[in-house]
Amino acid sequence: MNRIKLLSVLVFIIICLFIFPSSIAAQETIIGANLAGYLPPATGKCDINVPAQYSTIQAATDAAIDGTTICVGPGIYNENIRINKAIRLSGSGVNRSTINGLFTDEDQGLYTVFVNANNVTVEGFLIKGIDSIYTYSATVLFHPDPISGTNIRYNWIVAGGGGGQFALRGDNNQTN
Repeated sequence: MNRIKLLSVLVFIIICLFIFPSSIAAQETIIGANLAGYLPPATGKCDINVPAQYSTIQAATDAAIDGTTICVGPGIYNENIRINKAIRLSGSGVNRSTINGLFTDEDQGLYTVFVNANNVTVEGFLIKGIDSIYTYSATVLFHPDPISGTNIRYNWIVAGGGGGQFALRGDNNQTN
């Protein structure tokens, strides 16, 4: 009896494969962001433009105020970014805007992008981590923990040697 049930199930699966091959073949598992679906802000929605107004992303971030949208043009930006304001940092897409983390005396290889504010959006970049000797380094580092309203989306994030992609640092014993 078990053989008949098993044979029936097998026949049913084979029939389904022949009757519905395109719908079964079209289904696939996608892990991660739909990077091709990213659309940078329209030109009129940008408050600050890099490199037209500022040559570095950090200089634009320093000049920004809460609510600013910073649009980053195509290119490779060899720098570490500290974000301590509620801003939107938008690249031109992962194949066009790259942030290459640097090992510096100040940063000591701890992060490429450091988010130290609520309501921050970072989108549309290839973000490369730093080859650090520190195992607690991260490509994107958040501090303090918790950070609220922050969106890290439409990015391709690559960890540097010795670190991870994301890390939360700070005191988890905060009171409301």
